[in-house]
Amino acid sequence: MPTPPWVRLKGCVILTAMSMELTFLGTGTSVGIPMIGCHCPVCSSANPRNIRRRTSLYVKTEKVALVIDTPPDFRQQMLRNPISTLDAVLFTHKHADHVHGLDDVRVYSDAQGPIDCYAAPETAAKLRMSFSYIFEAGNRIDGIPKLLLHEIDSPFQLFGRTIVPVPLMHGKERILGYRIGNFAYLTDCSGVPDESLDLLGGLEILVIDGLRFRPHPHPRPHPPPRRF
Repeated sequence: MPTPPWVRLKGCVILTAMSMELTFLGTGTSVGIPMIGCHCPVCSSANPRNIRRRTSLYVKTEKVALVIDTPPDFRQQMLRNPISTLDAVLFTHKHADHVHGLDDVRVYSDAQGPIDCYAAPETAAKLRMSFSYIFEAGNRIDGIPKLLLHEIDSPFQLFGRTIVPVPLMHGKERILGYRIGNFAYLTDCSGVPDESLDLLGGLEILVIDGLRFRPHPHPRPHPPPRRF
């Protein structure tokens, strides 16, 4: 029997394909699972699969190691695996459950030097406001991350790999997924605009979120589902 392209280690799924190693650091909701104060069967479960941290992905190739998003659980995620190398951070959007672990990147910048971070302009603006002590010009405070923030709206090169931002809809907000080679990662996705479908052709692996078997009772209409 052929070896499967994935293994489960300490509750994290590690997928190996296309000369990349993908570690799902978190696949939980915006509040994590279990949720504070909740006593439902899932949050009360002793099954380790029901302990799910906020969403983040670690991607490692021969030349680069990066994370997609830095949630509030970032420190625990990196210790749990453990991960000792980080070259870059890609942000999907500006919400707290995807960015509020950013300060913990400082242990990597202290060891390796400035870390490149990539985000859409509106996400970059929010990062500069929320983490002004990091990004203010001329800031020389010790004990903060050394980060280089790049605004992106088109494909870019990172250590010899082409990174393709994929515009998505998250409710009424426009956010980003990412394509790296024949792999794409689309999180917090409520709709895929028509212009993004061409960016997803010929994939071998598509990671796309889904929380419910039945439609969510959302107060706002969402676009109809797409078929790939």
